[in-house]
Amino acid sequence: MRSRFIAVALGTLGLGALLLCGTVGRSQDEPPPPDRRDAAADRDARNAPDQQEGVEVQARGPIHEAFAEPSIRGPRPSAVVPKKPPDAIEEEPPDQKPSGDAEWIPGYWAWDQDQKDFLWVSGIWRVPPPNRQWVPGHWDQADDGWQWVPGFWTSTEQKSEVEYLPEPPDPVAEAVPQASDDESSYVPGTWVYRDTRYMWRPGFWVAFRPGWLWVPAGYVWTPAGYIFVDGYWDRPFRDRGLLFAPVSIARRLLGREGWVYRPSYAVYDDFLMGAMFVRPDDFHYYFGDYFDPRYQDAGFTAWVDFRIGRRFYDPLLNYYRWNYRNDRRWYRDLDSLYVGRRRGDIDRPPRTLVEQTRLVNRSRGNNNLRNMTALGSLTQINRVVKLQRIPAAQLRDVRSHAAQLRKVSQERGAAETRLMRQGTGRERGAPRVAKFALPRAAASTRTQERGGPPPAPRVPQPQARQLRRTGTPPAGEDRAPPERRPSDRTSPDRRPSDRTPPERRPSDRTSPDRRPSDRTPPERRPSDRSPPERRPSDRTPPERKPPDRSPPERRPPDRTPPERRPPDRTPPERKPSDRTPPDRKPAPPPRETKPRDSGPPAARPPATERRDTGRNNPPPRDAKPAPPPKPSDRGGQNDKPKDRKDR
Repeated sequence: MRSRFIAVALGTLGLGALLLCGTVGRSQDEPPPPDRRDAAADRDARNAPDQQEGVEVQARGPIHEAFAEPSIRGPRPSAVVPKKPPDAIEEEPPDQKPSGDAEWIPGYWAWDQDQKDFLWVSGIWRVPPPNRQWVPGHWDQADDGWQWVPGFWTSTEQKSEVEYLPEPPDPVAEAVPQASDDESSYVPGTWVYRDTRYMWRPGFWVAFRPGWLWVPAGYVWTPAGYIFVDGYWDRPFRDRGLLFAPVSIARRLLGREGWVYRPSYAVYDDFLMGAMFVRPDDFHYYFGDYFDPRYQDAGFTAWVDFRIGRRFYDPLLNYYRWNYRNDRRWYRDLDSLYVGRRRGDIDRPPRTLVEQTRLVNRSRGNNNLRNMTALGSLTQINRVVKLQRIPAAQLRDVRSHAAQLRKVSQERGAAETRLMRQGTGRERGAPRVAKFALPRAAASTRTQERGGPPPAPRVPQPQARQLRRTGTPPAGEDRAPPERRPSDRTSPDRRPSDRTPPERRPSDRTSPDRRPSDRTPPERRPSDRSPPERRPSDRTPPERKPPDRSPPERRPPDRTPPERRPPDRTPPERKPSDRTPPDRKPAPPPRETKPRDSGPPAARPPATERRDTGRNNPPPRDAKPAPPPKPSDRGGQNDKPKDRKDR
């Protein structure tokens, strides 16, 4: 028995030794357990050569507003945050940039809703829109916190003055006309300031152009007023430059002397279209995982669901739908991707670079990996977007231009503060001008554009409209009534008539009871053909008009038999009671014509009465008596003269 137990114990020890040897001898090529694999991925992400200590690269967050800004019809003040933003950090541009005339635009601080703290929106390489220059935004102190004042693309012809306008009215609800084809996009109308008031510029159609999209005109809110930015041509995502990811920076690094941040991870443009959102309260696009329903309550709207003024598609979405028009599944698959991620049927993208690295290691060989990869290093991005090294001399110009942009942001904030002290920009009044030096790009960073942009579309002329300050006018009021349209096209000296209050306008057009006076009444028309001495009698006072409308009891004499016709031949003063039109009154006959009632046919009543007397119509009064009929050689009816009374 004892030997049996010893044998079992030795067997157990041998089996354990074999398992231990198998574990030790496991090939190094086999993947480690899941927990150790994730730890290795995290360590690799943090120890990457492009990763800086104390800097956590985010796979979601705000998109730099110089790279893309949402089109919002109704400008509004930005959201107020409770904390003061830190001072701007020192940022070093990368030594590689996209080929072309890309410029370096520095980053800025942005508020993160989840962390309740600030993120650094990294600087970007940006190919400017044609004939445009970037004016950076800044943070402004409000009564109960801080507000972000957005930047904007202004014309290169603008030197050192920016005009701040009064608050524009609410947009007009337009009736979009029918498009002639699918090769155009509708640009909604907007208010424009002319001389001393706002005028409405209607919407219009813009034809699509390969490689170009039209950014509609809009307003930028500032505490000192509103800045109007007219429409311009811009490029799609891949041709705009290089968008770098936002980062979280440890507090211990802020303000450290000699510390410099170097952006090294960029965002794939293909990933943007599958996970992009709009938040109008911040004037920003966002990318990444904002699919949870709580973000919708916070004001985040999916890019595919965003409408300008709740009616018009986003200009970027319009362009890409046209660009992929031959692929009928493109938009359907894109919409299904947003719906699936919102429901949880499809995996949501990672939130940080560490999570992305872990996900990539787990999902090697997965076809859906492209939709999950948000960030890439410059080496990886170079496979998609061609990058080039920047010479040392040109890199100095890039740093100088970035320092100039930071200075413009500070001067702009100081100029707007001075305007606010003179009076708040929210009050309606005359426009004001602020002067500060606008940025100028170095000559070495701008190259000659090949081909150039398409010609600007034909923009309708502004029209005068009655301003509405509360709410949007009903859909039926966006078209002026016909009687007002001619006044809208009159010369400037007649425009004040458009402002005539409603109660005075009826006086310009005769009221209904006075309109008959504009058209000469029937009883006055004979005065134009009558002798001068009879004209005063034609202008009878209103109390004499009723006799012209004879009562029904006087009308039967007109239908009397022929034997009572002589009384119908009354003197001229009784003829207005007949149905004879006043303008055909005959001259009064002489008194000696009365005995001719039973005489020859020359005594017939006027031709105007023949319509009321049947077949026995005598000839006109001025007609000559007919000669007696001559006897006919053949005999018959012509042998005797006709007797009209016998007939």
